[in-house]
Amino acid sequence: GEKWLKDCFESIYAQTYKSFEIIFVDNNSKDNSVYFVRKNFPKTKLIQNKKNLGFGIANNIAVKKSKGNILFFLNNDTKIFPETIRKLVRFKKKTKSNIIGPRILDPNKKDILHKKFISTDLLGYPGPPCNKLFYIEGCALMIDKKSFIELGRFDSKYFMYSEDIDLCWRAHLYGMSLAVCEDA
Repeated sequence: GEKWLKDCFESIYAQTYKSFEIIFVDNNSKDNSVYFVRKNFPKTKLIQNKKNLGFGIANNIAVKKSKGNILFFLNNDTKIFPETIRKLVRFKKKTKSNIIGPRILDPNKKDILHKKFISTDLLGYPGPPCNKLFYIEGCALMIDKKSFIELGRFDSKYFMYSEDIDLCWRAHLYGMSLAVCEDA
């Protein structure tokens, strides 16, 4: 995903909240992602996997290397507003929610769900927008490290897609709370 890294990293480094570390996991990409990150964002912790292990395992590896108490998983094809992390951290502390996320917007900054949430059917497949929050999208998911470990981390059986649904499903079973920070 080298083509997205400049925008993503610049949006992270533009955050008003400054107390964070960035861990970039490269799943054996064939482009120049590793070189680009080393050259342009040298403060980033870089993990290079010898093969593509998938979203869940790669993020689980990063968590083992992380120092903080709050984790924020962010896809490389995203950009965040300068206040996003500050607002999320404040919201998480205020609501005491275990898992939170921002409102996800399209590239034109439009909320395509119109303040609703993606639903899931009984088998966990994403469905049409609804009023009940079931999961936080993994493209921008914040969770405290303690809860993430207690939930068993991302399930390694999911190579990509649905590991966020699975994690949040387990959170519901554990009686944990989820919330969307609407102004982030």
